[in-house]
Amino acid sequence: MQILYIGNVNSIHYKRIKKSLLNRFDIIDALSFPYTESYFNKFISLIISFKSLFTIKYDVIHIHYLGYLSIFPIFFFPDKCVLTIYGSEILYLNKKGIRKLIILELLKRVKYITLPTKVMLSQANEIYIRDYILLPLGLPVNNFSVHKNIKDLEIFVKLKFNKLVNYRINNSPKIILGSARALKYIYGLDIAIKSIFILKNKGFNIELRIAGCGVEFVNLSHMIQKLNLSENIIFYGNLNEDEMKYFYSEIDIYLCPSRSESYGVSVLEASSFGLPIIASDVGGLPELIENNINGFLVEVNNEIAISNCIQHIVNDLSYDNYRNICINAYHNVLNNHSFDNATLSFQKIYSNFIY
Repeated sequence: MQILYIGNVNSIHYKRIKKSLLNRFDIIDALSFPYTESYFNKFISLIISFKSLFTIKYDVIHIHYLGYLSIFPIFFFPDKCVLTIYGSEILYLNKKGIRKLIILELLKRVKYITLPTKVMLSQANEIYIRDYILLPLGLPVNNFSVHKNIKDLEIFVKLKFNKLVNYRINNSPKIILGSARALKYIYGLDIAIKSIFILKNKGFNIELRIAGCGVEFVNLSHMIQKLNLSENIIFYGNLNEDEMKYFYSEIDIYLCPSRSESYGVSVLEASSFGLPIIASDVGGLPELIENNINGFLVEVNNEIAISNCIQHIVNDLSYDNYRNICINAYHNVLNNHSFDNATLSFQKIYSNFIY
């Protein structure tokens, strides 16, 4: 079976799905391109995709984004198409005008549509009611997490808690927070920065490390300078998978202060390391985190709530409570968000195209 993949080649979801299925299917990604904001580059990509679609015969066309590259395949070959919606593009469904009309037509025509969370499925049904496939993408835990067994995890959790104990006594070593997000307004990194400002003024010896790039870099940098936090906040830029493993292993608490979040793969990644997670109670995040069980949910747009939660973890949690939350976070990913389940689900979908 020959399957054409269309999407953003830099997307972590795209990379992981393709890698997991390469040994079972003949996957061709000739029509996949890096994400671009350039209308000229988008136009060139459309011309290339149009030509290729009619020169090569594919059994399945799997589109990994509800965007401009999905237009030609879905309009001309709807019965061969699988559309996987990952996250942010679901927000476009609420827009008006020609864009919404095109998206509605795509949703009507395509044979299969997969979405990773219940909240996204609900949003899609508000726009157009049809059969959607709920397919959580999950995380390849055994390949991503540094913990090869529960013993490794227990040692990691104990070391992290011992650091908190030393901090409670000596105000050192520095508590390190981390967030791996694109630098966009919807991901609320300005809220995280404000929470660091609050804690610094309370005398906390604290640092925030941010992995990611984006359009808000200049605004966030200005905020950091204005709040005199240059020594407390570090931007790491985009990191590859091995670098991200080191990033997670070095931090003590993971922050996800999003204003909007359809899925939250970085939350799963941090959970697979057994880190305590603080996340906004928004979008698909409550499907990943149960408050006070495998992490902490806080009010959206509330830097005081985030700073209070950080303070609670650092100063108040007993070892048993801390351990339970971290171990639960790891097992939640392993048992409920395994990437193996997503791989099997895509295999079943592809098998429906065998005539």
